[in-house]
Amino acid sequence: MRHLLVLFTLFTLSTGAWADSTVLPFPVSVGGQQAAMTEQSSIVAYIANPVSAGAAMAVKDVKGQIIVNIFPGDDKGNAKPGAQPFILLFDAGSTKNLSDNMQGKSLPAGWYLANVVGGGNTSRIAFQVK
Repeated sequence: MRHLLVLFTLFTLSTGAWADSTVLPFPVSVGGQQAAMTEQSSIVAYIANPVSAGAAMAVKDVKGQIIVNIFPGDDKGNAKPGAQPFILLFDAGSTKNLSDNMQGKSLPAGWYLANVVGGGNTSRIAFQVK
């Protein structure tokens, strides 16, 4: 019983750490707007206003190469099942237009979920293209 109590305590403490882990370990902006946590979701940061398909993405406080997977999604930050991502590659400290993806395609209007990977961390953001 004592071991069970210890395990339960460790589990409770560790899940609290998961809940506190940041969705935005480094700042990300799209179209000049900073992604921010909202009441809408505890797992995705949002860009407040719709952006153009050619909007620039930028990151701060991270070094090295940035890899971005942009999935078509919904306003709740969910990727559409089976959707193929648009991929961006750029160096931290620079910007990259959403339309300058490896697929060479402009993002159609709609909601997107982006996993922005840099410096061994991942920032998760949702944004809408107008």
